[in-house]
Amino acid sequence: VASLLSNGINLSAQEKQITINGIQRIADVPIYAADPLVRRSAPLQKTKDAEPPRAWMNARLMEKLGVRTGQQVLVKQGAGQARLACALDDKLPDACVRVAAAHPSTAALGPMFGTLSVEKVSVQQAA
Repeated sequence: VASLLSNGINLSAQEKQITINGIQRIADVPIYAADPLVRRSAPLQKTKDAEPPRAWMNARLMEKLGVRTGQQVLVKQGAGQARLACALDDKLPDACVRVAAAHPSTAALGPMFGTLSVEKVSVQQAA
């Protein structure tokens, strides 16, 4: 019995190669979108914290997609899509876009984390 009660831990470092195709969504829930009371508070909805969600990405991804700050993009995840303005955040990792959840404009998108696609909105699509 004593040999079966060992508290020894054998942790061997194993390097795993993970391949991710596509752009990964990083999501947050805006402070004034989560609670029913604050969602209905007109004064709180006029603050900077209640601004509509944007597609935040770093400069490398913006360059790769051919978009600039303020330009409209079409974000698709699963069967849903959302049209959002681009915004620059160089603290984000490559191939990641931060898109807020719990907002009417992004509710059609899938899970808070996962693969999505981002397309530049053409002049015809914007009209």
